[in-house]
Amino acid sequence: MLDRRLNLFSYAGGAITALDQVHFERRAQLTSTTAKLVAVTPGGRKVIKRGYRLDGGIGKVDELLNAVARGGQE
Repeated sequence: MLDRRLNLFSYAGGAITALDQVHFERRAQLTSTTAKLVAVTPGGRKVIKRGYRLDGGIGKVDELLNAVARGGQE
């Protein structure tokens, strides 16, 4: 979850991290031709979504989430 008002990022079973310490990126999957969406925090990496070619993959969600986390509008 991104909370821009409180400047926090959190996920189920994970720690709460300041938004300026997290970024989102696409990573290759070993078993698929589509990418997965990963949140990178000081505590490690968390897979947010695994892309699947029949549902359109993850598109440009990484770019959108990075823009939102930095307070921009895309």
